[in-house]
Amino acid sequence: MGVLFFGTPETAVPFLEVCAETLGLAGVVTAPDRPRGRGRSLQPPAVKVAAERLGVRVFQPQSCRNAEFVEAARKLAPTCLLVVAYGQLLPQDVLGLAPVALNVHFSMLPQLRGPAPIQRALAWGFVTTGVTVQQLASQLDAGDVVAQAVVPVWETDDARTLLQRCVGVGVRLLRSVLCRLQRGEDLSSAAQSASLATWAPKWRSEDAWAGFDGPAARIACQARAGAFGPAATCFLGGSRFKIWTALELWGTGRADSQPGAIIRLSRAGPVVQAGAGSLLVLEGQLEGRKRLTGAELVRGQIVRLGDVLSSCTKQWASGGQDGTAEGREAAVG
Repeated sequence: MGVLFFGTPETAVPFLEVCAETLGLAGVVTAPDRPRGRGRSLQPPAVKVAAERLGVRVFQPQSCRNAEFVEAARKLAPTCLLVVAYGQLLPQDVLGLAPVALNVHFSMLPQLRGPAPIQRALAWGFVTTGVTVQQLASQLDAGDVVAQAVVPVWETDDARTLLQRCVGVGVRLLRSVLCRLQRGEDLSSAAQSASLATWAPKWRSEDAWAGFDGPAARIACQARAGAFGPAATCFLGGSRFKIWTALELWGTGRADSQPGAIIRLSRAGPVVQAGAGSLLVLEGQLEGRKRLTGAELVRGQIVRLGDVLSSCTKQWASGGQDGTAEGREAAVG
């Protein structure tokens, strides 16, 4: 009896702990150990580490369709299935293992269905997002809504801070749902409107191309969305330049400057002309070097007045990928 929990990254651990504190855990399903770090040694997922600390049985199937896994999970007779950033869709024979099957998703469904709701909310300039506890369905993120909570998106948020706040809200929301189950209450739910559904695809390298012909606000949003990588990326000379943190400046652009030109060196960092407005780079990284604050970029003369940051085109496509699988995994709702 108890919850059969499906999850992988650190993001999912607080939800695992809530299950242990309320309904209890029948078992935990997570991804196989993966090679990580410079030595590429096998490392367990954060959820596995937490489950072993709690003394709970752990399953790590390559696919949750594996017949041996499904049979072993069936013998646990779970009260509830819960999915938080697991990384696989559950097939119908797994969904039928418990009378209740739930998922925690980091958006106000049906808005931002899909694998990257946090990044897309930031990249598209949302001022609010949310957390949804939904019934699991065969179609991704299309299940009936059990509970929701709104999360404001602050101007200072990036993908890390917004995810952290969504996790805090989501844990409280899930606790209330599981307590209802613990008391034997039925979970009322509401069907999603398919006509209102929007899709939040994975955040990829091409989404991070920084185009200075457009508004500065767009690049600032790309930088916020790319906190886990890929970062907002352009070129300085022949080298890639990543913009990790940036701020749109109002009324500071120069009509006679080309987009991408460094038009001012402030104490906080270089100011870049955009097609509309200008951009203050607060944290950047030249290819082959460490991340530096905007002030360090100026003091170290990494960027100079009159330098031009060029937009990514075919150069980026031949320049490889950016960002880590661990970071992208963490932000999946």
